[in-house]
Amino acid sequence: MSNPMTTPRPIWTEDEVTVLRSLVDLGKNDAEISDALGTRTQAQVSTKRCALGLPTTRPPGRPRTYDLAAIEAIRARIVAGEHVNSVAADLGLKPRTVYARLRLLTA
Repeated sequence: MSNPMTTPRPIWTEDEVTVLRSLVDLGKNDAEISDALGTRTQAQVSTKRCALGLPTTRPPGRPRTYDLAAIEAIRARIVAGEHVNSVAADLGLKPRTVYARLRLLTA
């Protein structure tokens, strides 16, 4: 088994960089880009994206979208007496993320 700290990283081809840039422009995330390339891990895509100075989640001016019905369901569970930590654990989120989503309802 090779040591990842001493194994040289494969060099990115121009075609891979072009695909990376175009998928970032389309608003794709690292996992989707990794799947599209097929030869790169999500971590490699993230590292290369940062090295190229590309946005890390979406192009500027493209707002993040949320499912307001899902956020209302979270609020209803908390109003019913369920603790934020248990709601967050059920959804695979951190409690601070749950609080941030709830703040969207009052924005």
